[in-house]
Amino acid sequence: MTQPMQIGETSREPLDELPSLAAQTSAFYEQYLRKEKPAVVQLKSECQNALSASGIGRACLQAGDRMPRFTLPNLAGQAVDSSALLARGPLVISFYRGSWCGFCNLEMRALQEALPFIREAGAELVAISPDVSDGPAEVVDTYGFAFELLTDRGNRVARQFGLAYSLDERLRPLYKNEFGIDIGHYSGEDSWDLPITATYVVDSEGLIVEAFTDPDHTHRMEPRTIVETLRALKDARVQR
Repeated sequence: MTQPMQIGETSREPLDELPSLAAQTSAFYEQYLRKEKPAVVQLKSECQNALSASGIGRACLQAGDRMPRFTLPNLAGQAVDSSALLARGPLVISFYRGSWCGFCNLEMRALQEALPFIREAGAELVAISPDVSDGPAEVVDTYGFAFELLTDRGNRVARQFGLAYSLDERLRPLYKNEFGIDIGHYSGEDSWDLPITATYVVDSEGLIVEAFTDPDHTHRMEPRTIVETLRALKDARVQR
């Protein structure tokens, strides 16, 4: 027999149906390794190690810091203000590299699966990238994302969070000529700047309560962790 809810207890769905994003990205990476040239894998690994050694993953905003206010356009060109989002409750922010990034698209799809749980916890979700091409809109049309994708031209907001970096010069001809990815085309400017992939959970007061910042773009925060953090926030609000 179902037990009655206790005071302060909230109804919620179990998270068992949320697949592991780490398992998906790991499988995607293994597939990449099987078909990529060893010299390319080695070069990318060296550049990745150099970026990680730079300390950018630790120097950017972390839990306990206050989120800077921002206003960015969505895919329809409408301005979305962070203060208006926070007025509704907690906010989840995912910084990703662009629609050309397979790992990013895996993450966006996983976030879409978690979206009902995120909203059940009273939170909003936005994803931010410097991608000004038609790619984000095409991805939305393909997968039916129901959350805002915001355009951070020039990585202005990513810099406020301390996430922006310049792609290693050794990788630029590889991306452009070997992979067919011209970062300048996607960013709309003569720049090879990108944000490291990061996810923030921010309470309604603008305080970052959980942060995942990793220079390795193959690593992402688990949606399950996002929802668990939001549920803990919701429980704390109920108990106050």
